[in-house]
Amino acid sequence: MKTIFFFLVLWFGLFFNLHATDDLGWKETKNQNGITVLTRNIAGSGFKEFRAKVEVKATQQEVIDLILNFDSYPNWMYNYATCNLLKKNSTSEYLYYAVVSAPFPVSSRDAIINCNVTNASDKTFITLSAVPTFLPLKNGKVRMSKFSGEWEVKPLKDGFIEIVCQLHVEPGGSVPKWLSNMFVSDGPYTTFLNMKKMLAKK
Repeated sequence: MKTIFFFLVLWFGLFFNLHATDDLGWKETKNQNGITVLTRNIAGSGFKEFRAKVEVKATQQEVIDLILNFDSYPNWMYNYATCNLLKKNSTSEYLYYAVVSAPFPVSSRDAIINCNVTNASDKTFITLSAVPTFLPLKNGKVRMSKFSGEWEVKPLKDGFIEIVCQLHVEPGGSVPKWLSNMFVSDGPYTTFLNMKKMLAKK
């Protein structure tokens, strides 16, 4: 009887770990190839926030340089059609414009993002926020007015770097539920998978 009870406890423990939510509401939605993606609901929003994490063999500066190389985003960022630097206010503050493709008949989205780089101890934080009125609206594209998040880049042992990206986006307009769910789960996973490949080339 004790043996049966032990295995029941073990099974339930494994089940709830695999479908875990923490006290902040995060739920793991993907865990493959060393990439973990969690999502959670945001009060007052119909769209989930994601938090993705991966460890890569690279230097901290290589990771930061890739994140700040906005022109390269179509090569590794999920569904980015174009991206370019609009303004460099300093070595730690940038403004960039991005267009994200969407499958027909959903319109592509665009965004103007302010990017701030800060350092705290051995970590680097790259904070993202939308500046939707910096450019006039463009025909055929829906402007994303709510776009907030952060990259966190932290050195680990043996030449590895931990990269965390947390992001919440309001895409604007009409977006099917299946598409928004794909964005918050498959999007960060694909981005980090491509990022690992980009850093492996260096």
